[in-house]
Amino acid sequence: MDDARLDIALALANNEELESKFGDGDEGNFLSGWQCENPFASALIKRVRQRDSQSDPVKYSYMEMDEILSMLISDMHRRIDGRSISHAFPSPFGSTSIIFTFCANLARNGVKEVHYIPPIYFSMHFALKLFGIIARPVSGLHAYERGFTFNLPEKRTVLALVDPVWFTGKIVPVEAIKEIVQWQQRTGSLVFVDGSFQYMPWAGDRREETASLDPAYTFRMICPTKIMAVHGYRFSYVLMPSALREQFANTFTNIYASSTISNVAFAHEAVSEMERGEITASIIERAKNRFFRLIDGGWLKTQLIPESGYFTFSKITAPLPQGYKLMTQEFFEQRRFNGYAKLNLVSPSFHLIDPDRS
Repeated sequence: MDDARLDIALALANNEELESKFGDGDEGNFLSGWQCENPFASALIKRVRQRDSQSDPVKYSYMEMDEILSMLISDMHRRIDGRSISHAFPSPFGSTSIIFTFCANLARNGVKEVHYIPPIYFSMHFALKLFGIIARPVSGLHAYERGFTFNLPEKRTVLALVDPVWFTGKIVPVEAIKEIVQWQQRTGSLVFVDGSFQYMPWAGDRREETASLDPAYTFRMICPTKIMAVHGYRFSYVLMPSALREQFANTFTNIYASSTISNVAFAHEAVSEMERGEITASIIERAKNRFFRLIDGGWLKTQLIPESGYFTFSKITAPLPQGYKLMTQEFFEQRRFNGYAKLNLVSPSFHLIDPDRS
């Protein structure tokens, strides 16, 4: 087994162990976890509950069939990205539902291999393996690493990438995206972008470079529940080719069936809130302040300054309880950042390394 396959196997095994033996690591509340403190969402939640109270709980609800919601998402992205959108497909079950549907649909169409820029989220590795699809890395380095280069096959194929790389907060280099755009034009290849944490920049405007990919051959997934750190509701969506929408929707519905009215209510309110960007901006400001305070105080050390999101991949020098669980490089197809761990800068457990949690 080559190094890449060993790294993938180890990452999958570590994530499975975390879920089965450690209860998602204190139910996600640990420093490497996904639970977030968010004092900025009360007005949004109030509007969602008002909308929810006006919905009919007796009827089945199918978010993916909500044409008004799809139109709202498409219009929002035209304004933010300044580019045309083929189709916006909403999901009431978070990013993993779109990842699994995408992989299932590839298998449905006889696709046997997917190329990818490492790392990709472990759920995609799990889904590809489950559906018998070979995952082939196009680089020996992650996109955020110094010296990163990649080799794309000169044929029509499928390429998957994560941008930004969630656990580091680093974006895929602009030059790499431009190269993918040119390659896609030459080969007509399908590109899947896991953009779960897009539109969360630490500096600059919110336009995403992956929006320049050809909408007729691109799936770009975004997750408002992650972007606004409101995880009790589930809502993600994928901007996808209109020509592929019908089969994709059929695959999705056969796996997941109907939604809940609460998630649909959240989705309608979340789209306008995401465009305003106020909740996200407040979360990012808190994450930035904490990160730089910890760096300046010597409690964190890292070569990787985050550019997006609320995670950092760093060495924690602050004392932690003996045996405290952290998600280290072995969770992420990585072996060149010994001692580094994923750290959630808005974690409920943040006090463990910084008593001043302002």
